Amino acid sequence: MECAPRVNVEVASARAKKMVQDIEEKASQTQVFHGEIESKQTLCPQCGKPSGQGKFCNNCGAPLGMIKCERCGTKSPAGTRFCGECGNRLS
Repeated sequence: MECAPRVNVEVASARAKKMVQDIEEKASQTQVFHGEIESKQTLCPQCGKPSGQGKFCNNCGAPLGMIKCERCGTKSPAGTRFCGECGNRLS
């Protein structure tokens, strides 16, 4: 004597198979970037050489952090001469 399959198990299995098919179809239509990523280097405002990735220049040790405008409080990259927000001369 053979037992009949449970309907809820069969329905869950069919749904799972359909979800896998939908995921595979969507994945096959997805565009993948195959180009090259442009590398940019930060130049030290003090010595002008590539400064590396840290908070200080690898060549001369100058700090590379942001400087704050005394007038409006906007932060600008080190070496910036004037505030981009209010035009104040930065020290």
